[in-house]
Amino acid sequence: MSNESLKIVKNTEYNSLDQLIQIIEISFVFLITFSLIALIDSAFNQANLYAGIASDYLGERDIGSLRGGNYEEIVRITLIFNLFLFAFSLFFGIWIRRTRDGWTWPDFGYSFRTDKYSFGQLMSRGVLLGLIAVLLYFIILMPISFYLNGDKGFLLFAYSYADGNIYSAQALNSEYYFGIVEMGFIWPASAGFFFFAYVYTSINNKFPTGVANILATFFYLFYLVFFFVIQGGAKIEGLIKLVTNPREYIVAWVTIFSLLVILYINFASFAETKSIVVPFVMNFVFNVGITLVRAVNSLIFFDTGNTVKMLILPLIVLFIVIIWYIKRREDFSTIKIGINHLRSMNYSVFKLIGFFVLFMLLSFLVPGIINELLFKKVSLDYWVITALFAIDFLVIISISVVVLTYEPTDVHDVLLISNDGLPIGSHIELFETDDVLISGFFTALASVDQELSSDSGLKSIKRGNMEILIEDGVNTRLIVLADRDQKDIRNQIQYLFRKFEVETSVGEIEAVNHGKVSPSANKLVEDIGKLSNTFSIPDQTKWIATLSIVLGPLMLILIGLI
Repeated sequence: MSNESLKIVKNTEYNSLDQLIQIIEISFVFLITFSLIALIDSAFNQANLYAGIASDYLGERDIGSLRGGNYEEIVRITLIFNLFLFAFSLFFGIWIRRTRDGWTWPDFGYSFRTDKYSFGQLMSRGVLLGLIAVLLYFIILMPISFYLNGDKGFLLFAYSYADGNIYSAQALNSEYYFGIVEMGFIWPASAGFFFFAYVYTSINNKFPTGVANILATFFYLFYLVFFFVIQGGAKIEGLIKLVTNPREYIVAWVTIFSLLVILYINFASFAETKSIVVPFVMNFVFNVGITLVRAVNSLIFFDTGNTVKMLILPLIVLFIVIIWYIKRREDFSTIKIGINHLRSMNYSVFKLIGFFVLFMLLSFLVPGIINELLFKKVSLDYWVITALFAIDFLVIISISVVVLTYEPTDVHDVLLISNDGLPIGSHIELFETDDVLISGFFTALASVDQELSSDSGLKSIKRGNMEILIEDGVNTRLIVLADRDQKDIRNQIQYLFRKFEVETSVGEIEAVNHGKVSPSANKLVEDIGKLSNTFSIPDQTKWIATLSIVLGPLMLILIGLI
């Protein structure tokens, strides 16, 4: 019998609880990461490590300082924060997505070629989108910069101070290092793994594509704004200033808008190609391209002082993009598809805002407030800060329990067959074939399994992202298609099936084989078809969670009081 008889057809349905838990899960990874950053930052500051590094390779005090300078992110973000993000996303990617949802590495986008695109096509699209991103960055920022500062506004696109002086050698060294090494290579690799391989694929599995693009874009954008647009250590304070004084920070807001557009194209390209190659190459070309353009513009300004000539490189990029469009128009499909996703997006704006606010609150604000209290050394008793850490700890443990025990499992198809291989009762939703063919298939499979093995027999079959559960009785065999072989669901199925086996006579089953209806068989199929479970919490997890929630914050508060 052809394996095609077991083909499962499942319509995509989006569950609100699924979506909420997914956002909480992503927020949880950020929360625990940023909380660790707050502690590590505090330790670094107390040990006076920042002051020792600030005058080293990274440049002058106002340029390379790891605390309060423009490039504190070099160590604090890339080498620490991204390291944790990488580790936690790897853990969640391998454990939850692979073991719970059955994902493979290509499902994460880790593939150098796809069914539709070769490696060369993915690379060329990444280069094109990177050039478009460079162009968009200049097109969006240049008018407002020119409007605010006149000709001097062009200095925003060169490594020069506003007063017309070119950066020092150390300052340029920091800029080139940051633009090429950090933002060109390390950033796309580390943040790319997190946002594209884990965050986006997780969101896209629970939301329509357009909504997934929007959410991932805003999550990534807030990440960049919080750590890159807002300079210095006072992130929460800087965020408040950014929101309450938009006119004062108009360049920052325009920069944020340009990043919003570029990031959306990033995620749209990943949604289209299903390969991380495109967004990685796009990020590389964009960041390195901006660095090189600003470097050349610095030389132009230093040699001639003519700001108009600083338009030469952006115009060259525009010319390349136009020629590319004439020669290979199909490579621009990402832009068109991304726009279509926005147009066809039918989703509640309030839900979108709610999910983003939830992410922002859980991921950054709670540990961020603690972090700033530590560094400002405000006149608070130590036990108050300790209590805040205890609250943070309580939130982490609570969310981890919710996230790690969430295993929504529904039963979709149920088939009860006799030992002769004939269907007794059935409820078929997702199997694309009829119950007679399925009955014959599993009867033949059971016979082969008995010949090959002397143990208790086949118990489950993995089929895509779902599992087929098999229970053998004395007179009948039960076949159940469920989301996963979850312990609680399996126990409920076994209870109902054993009860049916005990209460149903052999004569009733034989009567069914002669064309009669079995009320008890239909009742069994109906009851099992209604089974559903949302959380699977082992007893050990309950005890550990309870003890952690109660004793963890209590111990921290006691330490603070002592």
